[in-house]
Amino acid sequence: CLEATFGKLVTQWNSFTNCGVRHIQDPVTHTITLDQDDYCKSIKKMTVANLRTLPADTVVSSETYEQYRSLRGAVAYTLLTRADVAVYVVALQRTQENNTKLLHIKALNTIVHRLHNVSHKLVYKPFNRRQSAVFLARCDSAFKREDDSGHALKGIIILRIEELENGTLRPGNRICHVIDFVSKRLRHVTRSTFSSECFAVCDGADYCLLLRQIAHEFSRGPLSAAEARRLREGDLRSPVQVSVATDAMSLFQAVTAIHVRVPAETSLLSHLQYLRELLDKQILASFYWLDTRDMVADGLTKGSVDRNSLTLACSGTMSTSHEVQQWKSKQGQIVRSSTDSAPSLFATTAAAVLSTVNVRSQSAPKPTQRSLSTTSKLAKVVNERDRALEHGQDFDRQHTEFFKIHTPKNEGEDEHMASQEDPELLQDLCDDTS
Repeated sequence: CLEATFGKLVTQWNSFTNCGVRHIQDPVTHTITLDQDDYCKSIKKMTVANLRTLPADTVVSSETYEQYRSLRGAVAYTLLTRADVAVYVVALQRTQENNTKLLHIKALNTIVHRLHNVSHKLVYKPFNRRQSAVFLARCDSAFKREDDSGHALKGIIILRIEELENGTLRPGNRICHVIDFVSKRLRHVTRSTFSSECFAVCDGADYCLLLRQIAHEFSRGPLSAAEARRLREGDLRSPVQVSVATDAMSLFQAVTAIHVRVPAETSLLSHLQYLRELLDKQILASFYWLDTRDMVADGLTKGSVDRNSLTLACSGTMSTSHEVQQWKSKQGQIVRSSTDSAPSLFATTAAAVLSTVNVRSQSAPKPTQRSLSTTSKLAKVVNERDRALEHGQDFDRQHTEFFKIHTPKNEGEDEHMASQEDPELLQDLCDDTS
């Protein structure tokens, strides 16, 4: 019946184009590739009289603006696969008829030139073995103070990654699948970089909650409204693991502190508590801090940064080259990943310090002058040892003995130290070692 109305049905295997997006599957490796190269090459640049001779800040006419808006919409359609130009398109979408200038037309033509000459694909490689669903949202933001307001941009890229060994993200390359990416203006009032980073991570967590429910229903079947509510509130466990990552150390420390404190912008307290609640209830499996050089989402918020890491992630490989810090609520410690197989000094010290705070009684005596000097010296020794290990230098034997003596090794020693040390000093020790 359909062929009688619409003509003969054409079946295509391994390669077809739908709505401008070309889908290709390798019959041997089963790798799937998505691109819009043919669509990009069909886009034509704008031609405006005296474009090169007129001043760049000249406001365009209404007729020219309509052509500009039409071309801008055609370029925006490439964001189905072209994450590398997302931040530029978002910047041009801020202009309206009364403030569009010739420099915006030149910028738009430059984007079209890149679309013509630089290929960008989304590659989905098969995992090495059957994997459970593990998703990681890398969140970043950019904040710029303007004359009349503060402009904040969020960049979020959600990756499905291979199941992590021991649940810990370590430096190296691993297969990843780009599920979604977003480059968009923050709709909240932002006054600082800290607030914009906080809002970006909160939005990334919201994306993950929806994705978690969808993936959960894939594996366990449809959920009723009551079951979906229990899943959201953490009362229903799911095999789907979702985590968020940021490159803002200040935000990472604020969320993972022993007691979440009121930030300088008091209105952000509820947002910090929201993230902490998701972690405490195991709705979010982990919270990561990544080096800025490993933050893939940087290319979604900044126009001048290198886009190699973003392109690499879109091509199916997530690369982590620098140190990673991970926080899980039930572990009560930060795990510092490195290329060494031996446990890090920071993880051992943080675990001892945090366990000390947990067992401390409310009726413990005030810290003495001796305990204050011991804590300060221990913090100094920890910092010196970290620097020595990072540079491959030997550590002084006397300091090593001091560290062994004053680091608790069992439950009895933990209780002894808890009666001598102050929680705030121990928290400062954690901050110093980070």
